[in-house]
Amino acid sequence: MKRLKPKDVAIWRAAQLVEQGWRCKLCQCALDPSEAVADHCHKTGYMRGVLHRGCNALLGKIENCIKINKLQDKIESLVSQSVYEYMHKTTDTYHPTYPTDEEKRFRRNKRARKRNASKPKRA
Repeated sequence: MKRLKPKDVAIWRAAQLVEQGWRCKLCQCALDPSEAVADHCHKTGYMRGVLHRGCNALLGKIENCIKINKLQDKIESLVSQSVYEYMHKTTDTYHPTYPTDEEKRFRRNKRARKRNASKPKRA
């Protein structure tokens, strides 16, 4: 697994676009590079593919609706098979803004130290 740097997202997107045959990975329609966005899973941080801007927005709305309404067990009946398969497909690449487990632990510990430092000391 490798983690992209922010400057490498454009390079990954261009390479992925060529690999996908200049087609949106979700709707399979022709994809203009100016409309292409790199999609990643917000739960795992894995990059999934390159989509139309609108397809990416729609996918985000679907994922938020599923999360808010606690519909994880009904997802297969809510979306088409191709969308379901896409949502569960991953690459070996992490999005640059997704924190790893180690980074999450470090941030938690830093906040706890700060919180504990502000508490008054007992005599």
